[in-house]
Amino acid sequence: MKVNTSMAIEELAGKDGKVVARRSKFGTVFTPYLIPNNPNTGPQERIRDFFGRASRTFSALSLAQVAQWKAYANTLTFRDPVTGKLYHPEDINAFMQLAVKFLQLNPSGTIPVTPPAAPFLGDPAVVTATSTTGKVTFNSNQPNQSGVRTELLLQRLKGPNWNPQPGAYRSQKFVQFAPGSLSSDVDVAPGWYAPAYRFVLAATGQATEIVPLPVRQVSLSVQAGGTGGKRKAA
Repeated sequence: MKVNTSMAIEELAGKDGKVVARRSKFGTVFTPYLIPNNPNTGPQERIRDFFGRASRTFSALSLAQVAQWKAYANTLTFRDPVTGKLYHPEDINAFMQLAVKFLQLNPSGTIPVTPPAAPFLGDPAVVTATSTTGKVTFNSNQPNQSGVRTELLLQRLKGPNWNPQPGAYRSQKFVQFAPGSLSSDVDVAPGWYAPAYRFVLAATGQATEIVPLPVRQVSLSVQAGGTGGKRKAA
């Protein structure tokens, strides 16, 4: 834990036991320490690469381009998840959020260096989720609009009575629901899962808020007794 002091504590940052202190726009906040899950998995390595590429792109922007992103950031309003207060993001945060999401959809694409010209209002499609042995299936009631992708997310829970946390959903895949293809499976281990989805505009990386769905249980297929070799869901 790091403490900078004068006549009073001005900055508190770091980890002490099971508590993490971090700075926010509204002062120091305290959150529980969570051990990262699989910090070197393939998807997380790709996200780190995307962050690096986005950061280098922002560093190369001209002053005029940075001014455009600052003006764009001032049109956005977010709520701090800890304090609940509203704030405008910094220009670099507004850029990075879109750039990383853009690269998730377009890994070989060129990051847009100017802000979106218009807000993204999402897609009229409604997505639901079901579960069977070894998978969660997302179903859409209609195709996605042109240029829109549906991001499918899951959050694994310890049990049916655990509440999903807003920041704990993990992206599983991006799909474009089309006529004759209005469902998509996500293979998972047995357990309890909170599914969710959001819409993303592929050309800019703009995304809607996450839409949570009811918790689902994924069962385990086990070998039944007898000589028939049949399998059944646990």
